[in-house]
Amino acid sequence: MPENKRALFEREQDIIFDSVPAMIFYKDTENCFLRVNEPFARAMGTAKVKLEGKSLFELYPKEQAENYWKDDKEVLSSGESKRNIVEQMDTPQGTRWVQTDKIPLRNEKGNIIGIIGFAIDITEQRIAQEKLVEDEIKYRALYESSSDAVMILTPEDGFLSGNSATIKLFGCKDESEFITKSPADLSPEHQPDGKLSSLKAQEMMAMAISNGSNFFEWVHKRIGGKEFFATVLLTRFEIKGKKFLQATVRDISSLKQANEKLREVAQDWNRTFNSISDMIFIIDKDHSLRRVNKAACEALKMREEELIGKKCFEILHKRNEPWPLCPMEQTNQDNLSHVAEVDDPVIGVPLLVSTSAIFNEAGQYVGVVHVAKDISERKRNEQELINKINALERFQKITVDRELRMRELKEKIKELESKISQSDAR
Repeated sequence: MPENKRALFEREQDIIFDSVPAMIFYKDTENCFLRVNEPFARAMGTAKVKLEGKSLFELYPKEQAENYWKDDKEVLSSGESKRNIVEQMDTPQGTRWVQTDKIPLRNEKGNIIGIIGFAIDITEQRIAQEKLVEDEIKYRALYESSSDAVMILTPEDGFLSGNSATIKLFGCKDESEFITKSPADLSPEHQPDGKLSSLKAQEMMAMAISNGSNFFEWVHKRIGGKEFFATVLLTRFEIKGKKFLQATVRDISSLKQANEKLREVAQDWNRTFNSISDMIFIIDKDHSLRRVNKAACEALKMREEELIGKKCFEILHKRNEPWPLCPMEQTNQDNLSHVAEVDDPVIGVPLLVSTSAIFNEAGQYVGVVHVAKDISERKRNEQELINKINALERFQKITVDRELRMRELKEKIKELESKISQSDAR
């Protein structure tokens, strides 16, 4: 090769040698650097000429240098390359992680005269990998320790994994048994709305894939066949472009039973509330009506929804302010129960009204239970009794007066008879 072309070729080689991102070095059989490229020199924080001719033990801590030299000797003695060596490398910028390949350096006769090394800085990848491992450990710990059943699935492949709570919830022997099941296998044939579980499960998963998440109630079935109500949260995530779903399933059978019991209690309370013949009003302390029973609605000839939120004094007394004689005013002041007869001409009938204080969970006074009983009949009975008593008293008076007059008459008769007897005797 002509000298000028050889020089150009060598310059091009030098440019390529110093331009590649990998750190490249040549070492002889005595553990000394013969040649290094610019990235290697930059990593070591010095010029290339200051590295060439130096031994490993002059540049690195003893333990690190011995590890490097051990790998070098394996390549030198075996004649085989050693690849993907992941190791630490001390630099002025701090300790870096590198991945190194070492291959034999041979002369024209094929004899090994050293090694060639190629090292790539993988510190960032290593940190990311360690973070990924750390996150995976944390996730696995959360995954396994969760009291909720958590599982991974896809619409196409079904269940891929399940945590301990999942295995327990569905009554499976282990995860291997669980992943052989599909969502439909762990559900009754039909859901409460009549839809086939197999079809509706696909619909729910499709919604989660499309929208990112989907929360709904579901009836599941354990391996033994026992059904239970559950809430299901499906959350979409992606790994390498493939869409997966994380399902969090919570058994709400107890909650359903409690809600049903509360519903029954509420129904019983409403039936009792509306079967009482007295007018019952539940009133806030600011006189706003909160609940009104059937008897009150019938007496006022209004529907409950027309009364809720209205002021009691506006409805009952046709006033713009509280009626001063109402016992609620006393309860508002002392938070005690009070009873009074209310005979407001505007209402039209006499009432016996009782007010009892209502307190919230914090013990604060919030209103009253106002019970109004129509006492018209009692009042009529009382008046009739009074009238009868008066008539009896009048009758008694007449009877007594008559008896007195009869006594007086008898005495006069006796007196006359005595006089006549005395006259006859003379």
